[in-house]
This record gives sequence, C-alpha cells and structure tokens, in this order.
Amino acid sequence: MSLGFGLGLQYSRLSGGGFEGILDNFPIPDFTLDLNRVNKTYTGFSITIRVKKEGVNYEMNIGFVDDELDIDAIETFCEGNDAFVSYVYGQSSVVNDSYQQAESSQPRIAINGVVILENGKPAMDFDGVDDFFFTDNYAVELSANDAQVFAVTTPNGIEGNYLMNEADEADFSSNFILGSNDGEASLWVNVIKFGSAQVNAQQVFGFEKTGGSGTGTKQFQVYKNGATDGDSGNATVNEEVFGRTAIGSRAEGTNNFYKGKVQSIIVYKNLDNDYVSIMNTIKSFYQIT
Repeated sequence: MSLGFGLGLQYSRLSGGGFEGILDNFPIPDFTLDLNRVNKTYTGFSITIRVKKEGVNYEMNIGFVDDELDIDAIETFCEGNDAFVSYVYGQSSVVNDSYQQAESSQPRIAINGVVILENGKPAMDFDGVDDFFFTDNYAVELSANDAQVFAVTTPNGIEGNYLMNEADEADFSSNFILGSNDGEASLWVNVIKFGSAQVNAQQVFGFEKTGGSGTGTKQFQVYKNGATDGDSGNATVNEEVFGRTAIGSRAEGTNNFYKGKVQSIIVYKNLDNDYVSIMNTIKSFYQIT
C-alpha cells in the first residue's frame, strides 16, 4: 500500500552506526509495529508522518539514526506543527504494514513540533476517540498458529481499550484485547480474561498461545515486565473473518478505541523463542522498571 497527501512525500535518512536493532539476537519477527529498528537486516523506513502547514497536508517518510527513530527529522519537518502517523512500515519476515488514511484517525507523534516521548523514547499517542490502524494481513491469527505477542504501551485507561483485535463483533472470533472492556484484564479471548494491565504506567506485556493451529480450546499465558502475570488458562479460539488486524480498536475500526501511548508491538507466530528473554530485552531497551 502507498499513500500520498498534499505536495508529495519527502524522505529522511535510513541508517546510522552503533546500535543494531532491538532483537538482533533473536529471529526476525512475523509482525512488527515499532518506531525503532527491530533487526539490523531491515533496511527500510520506520514511519510516514503527516503534517498540515498553512492548511496543506505534507508527508514525510522517517528513517533511523543509530537505528532509532530520527526524531530530529520529525521536529525539523514539523516547523512547530503537530505530526500524525499515517503509515508504519512492518519490519517482519513477511511484509505486513500498518496504515490509516483518514486524517482524524491517525495517532499523534508530535505536539507543536516536539516529538512525544515516553521514558525517553518516541511514542504514538492514540486519542481513545477514533485513532487506529489497519494491517495489510493478520498480525497474529490465533486460529492458524501458536503465537508469542509483546507490546510496549502506556494506557491512559483500560475501559473499552482494544489494543489489538481480530474479532467479529457478534462472536468474538479469535478476540484478543490487551486491555479489556471492564478494566480488569490485559488479555481477553472470547469471554475469558487473563492478567492485569497497569493504567498510566509504561509496561511491556503480552502473551503466549499454545495448542497448535485450528479452532477450539487453546491455552494462554500472560506476561508483564518480564514475569508471568496470573495463571495460565484455556479459552476458545474461533476462526477469524476480517483478513486483517485492527491496532487500537475493535476489528471493524468502529468502537472500543485504545487511549494511550504505543511504542512497540512484536509478534512471533511460533513458540520457538525464549519468551521471557525477548520480553526482558525489550524491557531493557525501553528502560522499563
């Protein structure tokens, strides 16, 4: 997918030296939504931002400096204006980008020309009203594979906040939320709830799903900040129906909008990795205590 606004697309630099990717010591993920370089093998851009200047929309592809998001390029391009993210380039083994063409639904990344930071790292701010992304294809697809999911977020509220969703509104097919609709859980699969997300606190959390491909009863374990978060348990996985994932809302992109900051979402569609080691590596990079 490609996007074009205003007077065309400009480009920042792509690379630097030193740091070589958050997860260089692990396999390339199957899905990423990340502002920084995840693996040194990735040579593309990080995001596309949109800035409105004197009533005209301009876009710019933003790359990396020392393999972290090029903050200076964003702030220079903004010229004191707000910036919004229209496109996040996937850094996974299979191309799967995240995008939002509707201006009102694009999360903010800079306010008055200053990049939003969370614990010193850039973050996208979802407004809880209508901000969300669609992905090209499923990010996880729980009915098709086992999965390891990681997310770095700072939710400003849990009630109704769907961080990731592939669910049909009628039957909650393959529904996972990472921030439930009743303020209690960080994962909700159908009606089964696991773990507990922290409100107004930066955290890395996620889950492992085991049991292989196919629908039916599968096992889930939630993790938070490098340790298990509650007991593992079973929940029913149904077949997905939309062909894509919504980041920041229910799968239809119509309600249950996430409110808060997002810095990273990483998915492996297998159980081949040491989950806690990956989580602790992400935790260390974002300096989460």
